[in-house]
Amino acid sequence: MKNRYFFVPLLVLLLVSSTLVAQNVTPANPAPDNPPPRKAEADKLKAAADASSPERCTESCLDAARVLAELSNDYFTLGNVDEGHAAMKEAGRLAEKAGDASVSSKKRRKQTEITLRKLEKRISDIEQTLNFEDRPAVHEIVARLDKTRSDILMSMFDMPKKELGPEKEKQR
Repeated sequence: MKNRYFFVPLLVLLLVSSTLVAQNVTPANPAPDNPPPRKAEADKLKAAADASSPERCTESCLDAARVLAELSNDYFTLGNVDEGHAAMKEAGRLAEKAGDASVSSKKRRKQTEITLRKLEKRISDIEQTLNFEDRPAVHEIVARLDKTRSDILMSMFDMPKKELGPEKEKQR
């Protein structure tokens, strides 16, 4: 019986001390000066997207926009709001560039629209995790991506009347 009264307080003391040591050893947030691991990949893809030919512009811009959106999420998680907004703005710019390239070249429109929809959903999910004062800028990017998707869909399904010709117009 005496052993029981001796071991219970000892066990509680050991448990509390190990918890305190674990809290001091593992920091809650890494140092904000360290860039996230995606930074190098994002810079490389962004440079490739800016220098890409019109044929490859859509694909490379969408890849860079996806990685930049995730990099932005990493920055927001670390508490670097300014860098997060800058990366998100760059992701939006590249996504719009991809949409415009797709419409002008009339290539990869379906795949571009699908990828933009997924990217818009991801950015909207990131927006929901932000503080209220940080959301409007990200919401504006989501709205611009939605307009870009609309433009792609309109270019896919809207056939101008001058392409129809007078004979085909009557059949319609």
